[in-house]
Amino acid sequence: MTAKDAAGRFRLASTELVLGAVVLVLTGAGLPLGDLAHQLGSFDASEVVVALSFAAVGVVVAWHQPRNPIGWILLGSAGFFAINDDASFYMVADYRLHHGALPLGPEGYTPGWCC
Repeated sequence: MTAKDAAGRFRLASTELVLGAVVLVLTGAGLPLGDLAHQLGSFDASEVVVALSFAAVGVVVAWHQPRNPIGWILLGSAGFFAINDDASFYMVADYRLHHGALPLGPEGYTPGWCC
């Protein structure tokens, strides 16, 4: 193995660690967003367990076999699980509770079917 191969291997290794950390942060962001949406009672811990399990296995597989697409697919799936939960909580908080006043929501949005 040459020095160039070792540098490329290290770059790929850091990529999966960064993606795993991003999934961890996105999963952790679900708690304050769920609290903001007043939906922590309906917070499903199984989705968090699935996302973190997929991320952990994805990081390990991508670390040891960077050319194996299964590790990257698992990391991507975990990211989509986390983003789905966060976006759902944010939509409820923005459109139902704050009527579009939060960032990234149209100002003054009032749906026709709600108060």
